[in-house]
Amino acid sequence: MHLTGYVGLLFSLLAFLSLAGFAGVAAWNRRESVLPFIEKGQIIAAGGVLFSTALLMIGLTSRDYSFKYVYDNVDNALSFIYTLTALWGGREGSLLFWEVIIAVSGMIFVATPGYKSLATDTKLFFWMFFLAVQGFFLFLLTGWSNPFIEIIPAPHDGRGLNPLLRNPRMIFHPPLL
Repeated sequence: MHLTGYVGLLFSLLAFLSLAGFAGVAAWNRRESVLPFIEKGQIIAAGGVLFSTALLMIGLTSRDYSFKYVYDNVDNALSFIYTLTALWGGREGSLLFWEVIIAVSGMIFVATPGYKSLATDTKLFFWMFFLAVQGFFLFLLTGWSNPFIEIIPAPHDGRGLNPLLRNPRMIFHPPLL
């Protein structure tokens, strides 16, 4: 599960950066015919991010302490709601949470009337910038802030969530931002 989650993020990183470069070249050469390819590619690459996040959520809810991230942010005494919100309880999970929000926002934006009314050149420049931002987050997640580091042998209990984050307001704070 650890390698699968990491590969999902790595796939999305390579896809987003490739699509950003492709959008930049298409905008420069005024090749508007590639726009459907970029839009579909963004949705597929966002699926990789969602898949990896689902794997980490499974690790959190099952209290799989072989994940270093789960070990650092969950313990056996933590209530279920705080176990779920431990996704954004640490640096790695927060970055992954923000990347998921960005990726899902991109998937939704493609279907809006506002996006459909944009000029094709504007769409290409938008994708170049937007996909590069996603690539930056994934660069951090596949490098310094990898939430899929494995601990062998797995401990029986974790360190637990920071006591300052065990507050009902902290459950809603990041999603509302």
